[in-house]
Amino acid sequence: MVLPRWEMVRPIEMDPSPLATLLVSCPDRKGLVAELAQILYKHGANILDADQHTDLLAGIFFSAFAST
Repeated sequence: MVLPRWEMVRPIEMDPSPLATLLVSCPDRKGLVAELAQILYKHGANILDADQHTDLLAGIFFSAFAST
């Protein structure tokens, strides 16, 4: 089993409100978006924006979630 690679990136902004971007790349499988949203929810995050892409040839899922 290959676990997702997680990166927390804090953007440089003038806005003092806490904002995080979660970047994920891992082998694609069913239910990934739901699992990621559930993880963020359990940690009290509010998803402000989400973007995702799957490289069908490589079978790799990529996602970026911006949240507070």
